[in-house]
Amino acid sequence: AAAASTASLVSNPFDTVRARMQLSDSGGLCSRGGASIRSPLHAMELVVRKEGAVALWRSLPEAVVYNAVLNSVRFSLYSALTVSAAQSSHMEALPKPVGGFVAGCIAGAIASPIAKARTAAQRGPTDSRSSALVDTIRHRPFSGASSWALRNGGHTGIIFSTYEGLNRGFSTSLSGLPPISHSLLASLCAATISCVLMNPLDVISTRVFAQSSPQPALAGARSFGPAGFAPLGCCTGLCMPMPAAAHYSSPVDCAVKLVASEGVAALWKGLGANLARIVPHTAVTFAIVESLRPRLARS
Repeated sequence: AAAASTASLVSNPFDTVRARMQLSDSGGLCSRGGASIRSPLHAMELVVRKEGAVALWRSLPEAVVYNAVLNSVRFSLYSALTVSAAQSSHMEALPKPVGGFVAGCIAGAIASPIAKARTAAQRGPTDSRSSALVDTIRHRPFSGASSWALRNGGHTGIIFSTYEGLNRGFSTSLSGLPPISHSLLASLCAATISCVLMNPLDVISTRVFAQSSPQPALAGARSFGPAGFAPLGCCTGLCMPMPAAAHYSSPVDCAVKLVASEGVAALWKGLGANLARIVPHTAVTFAIVESLRPRLARS
């Protein structure tokens, strides 16, 4: 929990950009006079220019709480299902990819209201005087939990099992390097693979969360035009209210409508920002975990 919360301090700006790009129209490219998004760094520049640097950190409280809850649950469950079970005569250990998937699904479902609040905060300020988390708890907190659970199950199953396998392999093939370098290389590779494979479900989950969250407030968008916020298809300010027509009855419905309106490539929207977020986030998390592991074992 401490490792992931610390990592979120580094990755939060790119996570905000990821959410903005995934909620934008076709690839985040504007067709109504706004600036086209050329890259995650360019998107970050536009956000800072229109809303100030604070916009990149607006969701930090929700991100820290989310990562603490998610990772404390999934690391504990993964260990119980794979490591502890293997040492017990009363329980059969699950294969690591399966154990990771189960642990990730459960942790994702439990933490989904916090993830939904983080998405709401990332989209922009609202008229509400309460925090995004309080607003989410009041209004359908577990809406979108199923897709978020599957998203985390996939990520956890891929990252945890791939990381352990690569870490063992690097320890043998790169024995001349410090152990921390094995962990760093393994986590970078595992996170990259998982991010590319799971990005479609990440886009779908973000959109499903957004439609049941409070809409960005007109009062908070003085610089985005006469009506307050620019429409979804215009990235003038990169604040993303959902259009009235974008109603999804389920994650599957969201995927079908997204592909029909924007093409298959829309499922990998925000991939660059996602890689810039999750790869260093995972590397920092596992580096801290590995550094703490001997101390925890002794205690």
